[in-house]
Amino acid sequence: MSPIIALRDDVYSSPSLHAFYRKNSYSLLAVNLENSKKDLYLRQEGSGISSLKINSESFLKNLKGVSLWGKAYYTNDKIKQVNFNETLDYHYVYPYVMADTVGGDLNAETYYFGGGLSKKMAGFIYGLQGAFKGIQSYRNKDPRPKNISSDIDFSLSVGREISNKSALSLDLSLKKYNQNNSLDFANELGFPLVYHDAGLGAYNELLAGTRMQAYYKGLRLGAQINLVPTNLDGFSAQLGFNNFNIGKELSGISENISEIEENNIYLSLAYHKQLEKKNFIVKLKGFTNLSS
Repeated sequence: MSPIIALRDDVYSSPSLHAFYRKNSYSLLAVNLENSKKDLYLRQEGSGISSLKINSESFLKNLKGVSLWGKAYYTNDKIKQVNFNETLDYHYVYPYVMADTVGGDLNAETYYFGGGLSKKMAGFIYGLQGAFKGIQSYRNKDPRPKNISSDIDFSLSVGREISNKSALSLDLSLKKYNQNNSLDFANELGFPLVYHDAGLGAYNELLAGTRMQAYYKGLRLGAQINLVPTNLDGFSAQLGFNNFNIGKELSGISENISEIEENNIYLSLAYHKQLEKKNFIVKLKGFTNLSS
């Protein structure tokens, strides 16, 4: 995906204002191959990736007063040289991952389905959007993680055109996250120490050793105000707040062994300019974490 399209997707992410993000309907079917390697990287996230992605998306603008969109994709990835992490979605569950000192390349598959609609009624624009993403990862040699995670997103939005060139909206969003994280070894001669990271290089020795089944459950609630140009030309702004909670459980222990709570406020400013067949977008985003 081109950086211009990615930035524009983010700016027009509000369901009620998504109809303005393109002037015409379109459909897309694409197959992408990627191979990357990093010189500097987090060892828990790997040194690079080899990936196959099959992507399909469609956008129908003002079909009998309703705009519809949908997207589905599948990816098959090989994540290279993952160490000190046997858990999916490191950006969510950090630092509370299951880990060992061996690691290795990791295979992963991702399935995504999402879509939404918007409709103008009585001077207001109403929109809703939903998506599901499932990931499974595994390794065919010791250590052998078997991880399955799911993301379910849903958002509601109401907007209004405040001039012939701009529109304003309010979004409410919900995300439900789950992960089943397990690890196994086939070598009968033994296996390395499996531990549960607590951050800053520390771990709980009482939980290290044979506890190789973990569960993550998370919930995120958010609200966002959006101001966008209706003709893809001009300034835009997004101001939002997110509350995200996630807990980690171990098999045989009834209480969470660790919890994460984040409260973020963010502001995003962008400027769009179209010149004939050329597009220009510049974007600035900042955020602050209010968590104690």
